[in-house]
Amino acid sequence: LERTLIEAAEGLSSVSGQEFFHALMLTLSSILNTRDNLVCYCLGDPPVRARTLAYYTHGAFVEENFEYDLAGTSCGAVIERQEIVYCPTGVCDLWPAEKQYDRDSYLGVPMFDSNGKIIGHFACMDGGPMQHDLPHLALFKIFSVRAAAELERTLLKKKLEISE
Repeated sequence: LERTLIEAAEGLSSVSGQEFFHALMLTLSSILNTRDNLVCYCLGDPPVRARTLAYYTHGAFVEENFEYDLAGTSCGAVIERQEIVYCPTGVCDLWPAEKQYDRDSYLGVPMFDSNGKIIGHFACMDGGPMQHDLPHLALFKIFSVRAAAELERTLLKKKLEISE
């Protein structure tokens, strides 16, 4: 685990933009051995929808990003609670909307901008139970800080491009 985390930290520190979000999804999939992994940013104030920045599923990236409603979903719980949501099994019992995606386990981590406002999240999901002995959740907070900084940088860059 220590070696995996060191490799992850080294790999994530040397990339930016879309390449970073893809590297984050591959890293999380590798660490947790999860089928579905996504990173999203929030839409609306308060957030009611999310848009993917990267979605890695069944061993490949989905080429087109998409938007989805947060209400009634595990991802919505992360945004609403503004904290890590970890459900090692029984996701569909808590969020019935997840049945359509054949999900049993979920780990979602919020991302905050430099002012402390929630701007997105990343999540790892699987059709089976997730290991109960996850590496310390504080590690995911470290990934969250780096991902949030990259997301904030990306969103500011888009605003500058639009204003020009």
